[in-house]
Amino acid sequence: MAVPFSNTTLRVPHGFPSLLEGLSREVLRYQPKDIYGFSEKYFAELLKKREGKWLFLLFLLLILVQKLALKMSHN
Repeated sequence: MAVPFSNTTLRVPHGFPSLLEGLSREVLRYQPKDIYGFSEKYFAELLKKREGKWLFLLFLLLILVQKLALKMSHN
């Protein structure tokens, strides 16, 4: 989605609308008094989950590299 602004065209980053939709749903569900604080916690949790997935994938990659190194050392 492009947004016209002056002589340039700004683009909304991929995934940003989904991110805001998720936040909106949670705000409507919990109806917090402090939306800014709630948003901060919401995004912090998303970041933790994302980092956790990357750490898990990195762990799997390290195991595969270790197995490959062991296999190559035995040949």
